[in-house]
Amino acid sequence: MTRVIPLLALALAACNGVGSGVATDLGREAARTVVDAQMASRFPGVPTKPLTDCVIDNAEASELLTLAGSAATGNAAPAQDAVGTILARPGTQSCLLRAAPTLLTGL
Repeated sequence: MTRVIPLLALALAACNGVGSGVATDLGREAARTVVDAQMASRFPGVPTKPLTDCVIDNAEASELLTLAGSAATGNAAPAQDAVGTILARPGTQSCLLRAAPTLLTGL
């Protein structure tokens, strides 16, 4: 139930246009938890924060909603697909290359 609250807040804020900054922040934080888990699974032993930042920063709004929805429902399949799509983008790959020195020092 507590995982549904951020998603519900996001949906309500989007409906009435109030607090859209707060709703966006809640959605991004919910998405971040899912992406962190995906990054830890895909890249074991590598610090996830820089990877997660690249994915979140290169996600489209609809993908952030998908990721936040996965956080709320616990269904990882849509998140896996979304993260794979985001990772394939040139912008995400450039971000990951820029983060590589940080990743190496974190090991």
